[in-house]
Amino acid sequence: MEVINNSPRCPDNYLRISLKRENLATDGLSSHKNCRSQTQRAANLFKCFIYLKCQFSRRKNHQSTFTLKNGLYHRNPESKCFPRTGLSNTNNVLTFNGSGAQSYRPHATAANLRLTHGGTGTVTLDGNVNSQAVSVASGTLHLGTGRTHSAAGLFFTGGNLDFGSSTLRTTGSADFSSLAVITAGTGTLEFNGTGSQAFTPKASAAFPAVLLSSAALVPVGANLTASALTIQGGTFSFGSGTHSVGSLAMTGGTLAFGAAILNITAGDANM
Repeated sequence: MEVINNSPRCPDNYLRISLKRENLATDGLSSHKNCRSQTQRAANLFKCFIYLKCQFSRRKNHQSTFTLKNGLYHRNPESKCFPRTGLSNTNNVLTFNGSGAQSYRPHATAANLRLTHGGTGTVTLDGNVNSQAVSVASGTLHLGTGRTHSAAGLFFTGGNLDFGSSTLRTTGSADFSSLAVITAGTGTLEFNGTGSQAFTPKASAAFPAVLLSSAALVPVGANLTASALTIQGGTFSFGSGTHSVGSLAMTGGTLAFGAAILNITAGDANM
């Protein structure tokens, strides 16, 4: 399976895709010419290039699910170039479920793609992701180096999250309690919604810098440990519990303590 964005052999507005069914006796990549009708395509034991083109380019009003297995192979001569117009479909789902290392380089206009990780390997984001939803059920999602990712929703039911040195922005709620491991790195978790954004940290996990950059209300549902907390607007509400941040900076907004205790563990508190 292969997805290569911005390949030197594909125009900028094209997606390179090749797909073959596992355990084929012969190379399924060369068999796509036999897929001459939709009925034949559906009856085949593997999906062909023509069918993938239909899924991603022509059926804009239908839900499309695309699954990646076994990483990226950048030199497959059988791969084809297809228009990426269908990637703006709000129902598109891109699922990684390989057992080895995989990477994802998103197209700049794929703003509504739903990104999920259900494999056992590590998926590294090799570009800025602008997604309707990001979910992790298993394996490790690595946010990459110096990237800025935006997601309307964050859904974690298992697996690991590594921030690397990237920023993860969300306009919705974020529940990290079911993650197995959180690696803070030097990243940032940013809340930039307009309404209420419930934040549930994982118990005993160290988070990277946390930033509230909008007028949202962010109630914290469990004890938070973070390298820094910056409030530029809105209301960040601890409610109760004992929380620890390396430093605190407020240039706007409101910090609501409630009955909570806030420990400053390393730097300054500028309120």
